Amino acid sequence: MVKTRSGIEVRLTQKDNDEDEFVNEDAVEEEQMETADEDDNVGEDDNVGEDLDLEDGHRKTLISDQQKGLDKAIRELLPQVEHRFCTRHLSANLKGKFSSSLVMDAFWKASTATHPQAFKSAMKELARASRGAFEKMSELDPDMLIEIHDMIMTRIHENRDKMARNDCLIVPKAKKTLDEAIKESCAYSVLWDGKETYVVKGKGTSCSVNLQNRSCSCRVWDLTGTPCVHSVTAIQKARHNVF
Repeated sequence: MVKTRSGIEVRLTQKDNDEDEFVNEDAVEEEQMETADEDDNVGEDDNVGEDLDLEDGHRKTLISDQQKGLDKAIRELLPQVEHRFCTRHLSANLKGKFSSSLVMDAFWKASTATHPQAFKSAMKELARASRGAFEKMSELDPDMLIEIHDMIMTRIHENRDKMARNDCLIVPKAKKTLDEAIKESCAYSVLWDGKETYVVKGKGTSCSVNLQNRSCSCRVWDLTGTPCVHSVTAIQKARHNVF
């Protein structure tokens, strides 16, 4: 979430089948008054959830500042979302009250720490630089490091077991997407330039597919790594294996 002149910009970042992140959608919410209470935040986040179709927030990440009541509102409306704080906002807030370079150096050491011991060491350094800054940063609970570690370990174990039972060479979600594209491909026609480029037409659209570059002008294949319906239609025309 980023404040702009016209409102609050909310950017939805999603993960593709290879767990890479990409920007999926942007939305701008009308800016709320600075004195908004927690109920106002709930209403604002509810609009965000509807605008970006977040559902319960599963596999989604929201990055925000420390606006009062926002964390509670997000937990209520998007219980499965990964809520992270923007370090740019945190550093700006901290710098406004504690302008010492020692404070900022310790802050960034703590923010970028990848191990609990490194985080604790940086926090001790912050306490020596400014007790007030230390207390402010201590309001953010670092215990989530262990929780996230356990969650990732469990997810890896569960996904490994699922894939062990899978009889396909690709992940189930990608196979489902390709199966649906194969069924839908009968509604499209194909023109071929004699090399690697195909023009796929159907359902009021016309897209250019390049099999060598693994690219389609609709950009779904480029963004997700999984062939779209246009790409699948072209692959079938070339008599290649879709899977």
